[in-house]
Amino acid sequence: MDKLVSVFTAHDVSQACVIKHALENADISVQIEDETLQSGAGRQGARQLSVPRARAAQARDIVASILPGPQVVQSDASKDDASVAMVLMHVKYDDFVEDEVEELGQDAIKLCKQHPGFISAKQFCVKEGNEQYILLAWENELAFATCKQSSAWLLLMPQWSALQEDGDAILDINVLTDP
Repeated sequence: MDKLVSVFTAHDVSQACVIKHALENADISVQIEDETLQSGAGRQGARQLSVPRARAAQARDIVASILPGPQVVQSDASKDDASVAMVLMHVKYDDFVEDEVEELGQDAIKLCKQHPGFISAKQFCVKEGNEQYILLAWENELAFATCKQSSAWLLLMPQWSALQEDGDAILDINVLTDP
């Protein structure tokens, strides 16, 4: 068996899950240190992701393609918060609403792309199970907050809410912050 090597340290469990599913989608086995230590208080604490040494370079390339590097951020020195804000939309859903969830996810990405401060979006589906992750990168948290205040966002969210109220889907949106 190939020795495991660390390829990424996630800021929290949500970020670790996104990276893990992206690597698994590329048929790379992943081990997350302390993955089960999620408390009822939330998803906190860094998580180390390790892969077989033979797949480490490929895994690092996948991680780099998901998370924007500092060179992507074009921050204004006058802004109070110039750090990248990573926003994770995590959806669990029933089989029969898969197409609707996919469409709403694409609508959310299109909407975000229209707003100032948006950097990138990556969408991942879990191979086994009805789960989807959308990772959005923003110049800062204020840019994302501004998008959430837009009339288009406010029109999109009731569609997600309707799926949740019917028990057909669960949507969780988190801003991933540095530890």
